[in-house]
Amino acid sequence: NTDRLIDTSTATAEECAKLCEKDMCLDALVGIVDPLRQDVIEAVTTCQKAGIIVRMVTGDNLETAIAIAKQAGILTKDGLSMVGED
Repeated sequence: NTDRLIDTSTATAEECAKLCEKDMCLDALVGIVDPLRQDVIEAVTTCQKAGIIVRMVTGDNLETAIAIAKQAGILTKDGLSMVGED
């Protein structure tokens, strides 16, 4: 409770930093999503309709690659995903 340390209605930013910003710990979790462009999904679908088997090779983490491949329609329910060692 900062009210016990300083009068927040009159204190300057420097005073607040000096008195309040000690022994702090930030607990945070941040996630970002880079959505697929719509033309990627359409291109995959077009290739598949033409009989082309679409494969994806990436340097992403396997779980990330699986999520992207599912979104793009490349990885199906019975599909296979693997890492380089496989």
